[in-house]
Amino acid sequence: MKSVRLLRIEDELVREVTAIIRRLRDPRIGMVTVTGAAITGDLRQAKIFVSVLGNDSEKKSTFIALERAESFVRREVGRAIRLKVVPEIKFHCDSSAEEGEHIDSLLKGLHDDT
Repeated sequence: MKSVRLLRIEDELVREVTAIIRRLRDPRIGMVTVTGAAITGDLRQAKIFVSVLGNDSEKKSTFIALERAESFVRREVGRAIRLKVVPEIKFHCDSSAEEGEHIDSLLKGLHDDT
């Protein structure tokens, strides 16, 4: 179970990374939503979960741009959040929205068959 402190830091990371991504001027970055964060207990690494709208090539180019921006995002997080150690930032795909849509379509198909 995570401590209240880690949960608070993860919430702050979500807010700050969302604001930082909005300021990025890379045209490859499409519609991105930061859906969550997971930070290690020693605060050295943080996974930032993002959902990206668009086709496969748009998603791929967005993730390439986000990966290239990881060090910039880390620096900006360090300026915004006062921590002894600024975590290494890694972006990860959150496909839960797509999976939910798929499940909804399957359920709708079952409902239509009856």
